[in-house]
Amino acid sequence: MKAQSAVEFLLVLAAMLVLFIVLITVYHGQLINTGQSMAKLETWTSAYHLASVINSAYLAGDGAVISFAISAPNSILQVNNSIVTSSIDRYNARTQVFILAQNTTIINITTNATANAPRVVRNKGGTIEIS
Repeated sequence: MKAQSAVEFLLVLAAMLVLFIVLITVYHGQLINTGQSMAKLETWTSAYHLASVINSAYLAGDGAVISFAISAPNSILQVNNSIVTSSIDRYNARTQVFILAQNTTIINITTNATANAPRVVRNKGGTIEIS
């Protein structure tokens, strides 16, 4: 009797271990998908935020000055003519947004989690400058 219950215990333990391994594998896959979605959302948010600030300054006319801050940590924002590109190295997330202003200075903004200084967008005679 004792030997039979020991074998049954080992079988139940093995089945529980297999189930645990399967659940951990599925959970890890979903965790990676969630991380990719969060990184994509951060790039989308920062790109659209910068694009809306540039468009607002462009539409406000000559002399318009708008300050802004990017909240996505560890992101890289690039403005090249009429395209704002936001990327985060983690998970290779990248978003591109088109803007109204055609004459925009080419810039690169790198943000980090600790220091994120406010930036300023200026419309100087139809040319958008970001500092």
